[in-house]
Amino acid sequence: MYKLFGVIALFMGGSLYSQNIKGWVFETVNGQETPLPQVNVYWSGTTTGTSSDTQGQFTIEPNVHTNLLVFSYVGYTPDTIKVALNQRVELELKTANVLNEVEVSERQSSQVIQRKDPVLTQNLTGETFHRAACCNLSESFETNATVDVGYADAVTGAKQIKMLGLDGKYVQLQVENLPLFSGLASSYGLMYIPGPWMESIQISKGSASVKNGYRSITGQINSEFKKPNKSDRLFLNIVGNDALGWEANATSAIKLSPKWSTLLAGHVHSNQQKMDNNHDGFVDEPMINRFQLMNRWRYQGVNLGAQFGILALSEDRIGGQTAYQPSTEQLPDTHYGIEIRTKRIEGFWKGGYILPSNPDFSIAMLNHAAYHRHESIYGLKTFDATEHSLFSQLLFEGTLWNRNHRFATGIQYQYQNFDYELNQHLMGLEEQIPGAHIEYTYSTGHVFTLLMGARVDYSSRYGLFATPRIHAKWHWNEQHTVRVSAGKGYRTAHLLIENSYLLANGATLVWDTLPSREEAWNAGLSYIYEFKLFGRNSTLMLDYYRTDFDKQLIIDRESQGIISIYNLAGRSFSNAYQIEYQSEPIKRLDVTLAFRYTDVRTDFKGDLLEVPLVNRYKGLIALSYATNLKKWQFDLNIQWNGNGRLPGYRDIGTQEFPNFWTANFQISKFYRKWSIYAGVENLTGYVQENPILSADQPFSQSFDASQIWGPVHGRKFYLGARFNIAAK
Repeated sequence: MYKLFGVIALFMGGSLYSQNIKGWVFETVNGQETPLPQVNVYWSGTTTGTSSDTQGQFTIEPNVHTNLLVFSYVGYTPDTIKVALNQRVELELKTANVLNEVEVSERQSSQVIQRKDPVLTQNLTGETFHRAACCNLSESFETNATVDVGYADAVTGAKQIKMLGLDGKYVQLQVENLPLFSGLASSYGLMYIPGPWMESIQISKGSASVKNGYRSITGQINSEFKKPNKSDRLFLNIVGNDALGWEANATSAIKLSPKWSTLLAGHVHSNQQKMDNNHDGFVDEPMINRFQLMNRWRYQGVNLGAQFGILALSEDRIGGQTAYQPSTEQLPDTHYGIEIRTKRIEGFWKGGYILPSNPDFSIAMLNHAAYHRHESIYGLKTFDATEHSLFSQLLFEGTLWNRNHRFATGIQYQYQNFDYELNQHLMGLEEQIPGAHIEYTYSTGHVFTLLMGARVDYSSRYGLFATPRIHAKWHWNEQHTVRVSAGKGYRTAHLLIENSYLLANGATLVWDTLPSREEAWNAGLSYIYEFKLFGRNSTLMLDYYRTDFDKQLIIDRESQGIISIYNLAGRSFSNAYQIEYQSEPIKRLDVTLAFRYTDVRTDFKGDLLEVPLVNRYKGLIALSYATNLKKWQFDLNIQWNGNGRLPGYRDIGTQEFPNFWTANFQISKFYRKWSIYAGVENLTGYVQENPILSADQPFSQSFDASQIWGPVHGRKFYLGARFNIAAK
């Protein structure tokens, strides 16, 4: 009888302990949770253990002798915790005070979903910037299916993004949660952030947190610069292409003391070759000279931390007809020329204080100021503008009853002043916007999170307005996560400041009313399924987002020779459906497959039409393979861009541009302190036919360089090298 009970007890014990314990190991970098690969996980006092995978995930069998689980990782402080059966373990490791130089052979994933964030957010890690030439922020989305990047026109080289089928002006663009891309910087700001300066990029779909402001309508993109306290002592990057363009970047982090550190960064870009491969008489890409410098400082005390810095930029862009000679022809009527000269200087200061009596409460302050000067010539048109801007925010965060209930509140002030001159007609615009927000977060740990927020702002131009938003995340088991969101967003429309590409056009600009403030609602639903395929991690993500405008500034190009600008008098909406699959089918091969369908429609004077120059479909195949110990890496990105509608409906009816394929390929060779890489952009060589309409009559009303839907240059080969001395 006793033997029977013993057998039953042993069976029950074996049954209980057969339930594996699973978990996730991560570090927090600038408030973002980043997985830690290859962390050693083992039972205390034993040699039984495992290690985390590239996503920070691990699975370990229970041990009948101990419930103490040890986590260790080179350069991080070890930790030991008690665990129970059926417990989901989530552990944050902290960086050790002293780090020895280490070589990590397990490469970091290039895209990571922020697991705890109720807002659907993808974190593009530093690995992203090594998978393409990645010379600036606009070229950092080649492996991402959410953000589209293309040229705004065929003469200035300005890049623009689209998210959820809508222009980038509806995306809140930030650097370290500071608004660096508004106003005059919106047209070329994507090219003002060098890729080698960046540490990571966070892409959030839909309306973002209200503490970041009211501007997020279709999403938010936040870039993080390298940090002085943990970046390479020296990093150098130089790359050149077959069009004789080149650029060089350098960053150097210096640790002055245990509390103080600084980082210096420099960037030079030069492209002086006149290329006209389609023989239309216009250079395919403008000649550019750009110089940038940054110096940032960091102080970290026990409870007080602060960062401050200054950035400066000077850029000259010269484009137009190949025969045009810059600065020698004063508004000529013989050769069409483009000259854009930019001077920009900005500074920031931000600090945070954790209350010693209660570490759950903190106070932070963020400040940013900028001066931007823009001088330009577009054929016979001149457009000069000066911007002064100021942003200041005070934040207070803490817990309510316990850590399941948190709050965040704060006040904010924004100031923008523009003085601009179009063809010697002086104009000005000033706006001051004080505001306040409050946000509540309820969390049951990893399973459910609810984020509700609201803010109230007062515009000196438009008066009082309110911004409500809500987000929820439900992660009911290891495999399934659902997120829902809804909220409102606002933005002040600046006609010429944000749409200067329209000046590269012979059409007559017609507007008879001042633009109203733009307002829109956004709602979204996403589902993520994480599973094993052939024993390896895989992720399937589906999402749908809809944007509805209450007020919008319409740029109507449906009549030949006229661009009408007016406020929305009907419906305007966007529907975006996306499916994305990420996997590592074999070791060291990362695969991303994605497909998106977009339906964007607007009322153009009584006709509800598809918005022109928007791809209905997009397909993406991104492959990245690294050999053992990451000595070689091969990256291939293929995009299928669907067809769409061309403008001119009233005069020529509905006409469309075709679908087309593009591809980028890169091969990299890694050494201990340096690497070399070579690649080709637009491998298929596909180029939009006649990107400039009436190129032979640049001063006529039919001239138009702004109807861009495809590549404007063919294959471009490049070669580059990187060198780094790691931090001590």
